[in-house]
Amino acid sequence: MEPFSVSSGVHNGKAVHLEGEAPSSAVTVLCPECDSEVGIPLSGVEWLTTDHLALDEVFLEMLMSKNSVVCDLCSDGDAEKRCEVCCVNLCEFCCQAHRRGRRLTSLHPGQELRLFCEICDLPICLECAATFHRDHCCLPTRDVIDRHGDCIRELVTGHLRPRLDRLKESLRKVDLSQEALQARMDATADEVRSFARGYASAVESHCLSLLLRLVELRLQRRNQLHLQRAQLQQALSDARGGVAFAERLLTCGSDSEILSAKGVTLRRLGGLVETDYDPHPATIAPDNSNSICFLPRESAGKVGCTRCRLEAVVVDNSDGSYSIAYTPVEPGSYSVWVCVKAQHVKWGF
Repeated sequence: MEPFSVSSGVHNGKAVHLEGEAPSSAVTVLCPECDSEVGIPLSGVEWLTTDHLALDEVFLEMLMSKNSVVCDLCSDGDAEKRCEVCCVNLCEFCCQAHRRGRRLTSLHPGQELRLFCEICDLPICLECAATFHRDHCCLPTRDVIDRHGDCIRELVTGHLRPRLDRLKESLRKVDLSQEALQARMDATADEVRSFARGYASAVESHCLSLLLRLVELRLQRRNQLHLQRAQLQQALSDARGGVAFAERLLTCGSDSEILSAKGVTLRRLGGLVETDYDPHPATIAPDNSNSICFLPRESAGKVGCTRCRLEAVVVDNSDGSYSIAYTPVEPGSYSVWVCVKAQHVKWGF
């Protein structure tokens, strides 16, 4: 037991009072088993109530062990009994001499505890009743045992026994709650891991779709550049051919040859001048890799092309021609693509 509170002092198991201090319980201790507060009597720890049941269990344990217990009185025979009052182990012979079965007081050896002091709440002998408890109400133990035993029995059966059942049931529910909590925690952890695996799989799948979209944009942009290059090459070839023929005709041809080829040459050069496909180099700037970008702020990220694309309204004129209308949203030059079954139709002049 550990000290709980000290009001005076203890020396060799005895209470030591400070000067001017009224006598009181010297030391209060806590029981390590039931956590109850117990006060040490003024006369010392030897005046604490003796736990005869515990002493009997210790004695029984000693008897059941391999080592025999020697009688505390004769030191010759093996102890077979124990006096609950004197706290001594006795052999059969010494037990008969020790008035087996009687409870004796340590103040008056040989006196049996036959009386009970109602005021001091203690079992006493006749000599104690005549001296220390002379003016107290002392009754025979056989007359008060039923009343005091009933008080203990009432507390046990009427209050503590039902409380034991309630405490056991409450403890069982707490254990079940702990088991349910652990099971729920494990199930939730499995759900989190499953969600994380599914989320990682979805992210990986989305990553693959973004890469696929990037490939599609690259192919689309490459086809646009390829078509644009083909158109430019064709226009360059036509213009180069027309200019070379006209310059050679003017340089090397005679007057009659120039006049003879004038009509064909003018029609050819006129067609080249009147063609609508004459893009300015500023509008055909090389792709600087800014047209395709990753947009992480979009929902789950997005790969897209930042070039302006318009949806055109196509109307069939039912005469082999079509009317196309669109509204530009940004200033600049726009390329018109005419496709049939996703195949670009080359312009004809």
